[in-house]
Amino acid sequence: MKYIILSILAVMVMFGISFVVTGVISKRLKKKLPRFLQFLISLLGCLLLSFVAGFVYLSIHYSVQEEALEVLSDPAGAIITRIDGGYFVDGSGETVALIFYPGAKVDTEAYLPLMKQIADNGVDCFLADMPMRMAIFDKNAADKFITNYNYDCWMIGGHSMGGMVA
Repeated sequence: MKYIILSILAVMVMFGISFVVTGVISKRLKKKLPRFLQFLISLLGCLLLSFVAGFVYLSIHYSVQEEALEVLSDPAGAIITRIDGGYFVDGSGETVALIFYPGAKVDTEAYLPLMKQIADNGVDCFLADMPMRMAIFDKNAADKFITNYNYDCWMIGGHSMGGMVA
């Protein structure tokens, strides 16, 4: 409910700013702009502000911690390989594999220690890269792993939004 209220407030603020801008333009031109032109300028201003806000929102993400990156150079246990579309964590498993979708706005590498633990227990893991770190933009990321690798049993899961999309 609070997100709906925040969204409505954001739209009201954007339209308010747009109307102020059209008022300033009218005063500078020393004549009143037609209503249609005022509405068009307001709409374009709202769209521009929405795109900027969306870009800023998607640019802010949860970075991977150094401890998580150390698992890449750890020779013990499962082997982590960078592949097209993500990471392959090759453990002792040969028949069962897990495809994992990361949570929203989280670096993929942050999940490597967890994937390595799972692979060390006999389940090979595929960690999918997501566009703009949002699983909703690549719902079928698992398809490329399933078609390129042969396992008898596939499991799919994820964290937060990645779990919902999976």
